[in-house]
Amino acid sequence: MMRKLTSRATFFHKKIFPLIWFGFLGAFLYEGLVANVSGRGPGIMLILVPVCMAAFGYFIMKKLIFDLVDEVWDE
Repeated sequence: MMRKLTSRATFFHKKIFPLIWFGFLGAFLYEGLVANVSGRGPGIMLILVPVCMAAFGYFIMKKLIFDLVDEVWDE
């Protein structure tokens, strides 16, 4: 009898969460670019913070999440 050892949440952690993370950061970056072009924005921080968060998130996800195995079965 084979027993599954991996979590059912692996798909969420590897596929869905990065999509949500980078999607929201992309939306914030877009808003910062639009605000700075129109001259009504609070400045460069609205662009710099999402870029730094994306870089930090990518390196953390690369180290901890992207190398997770999809399925592990114990035979």
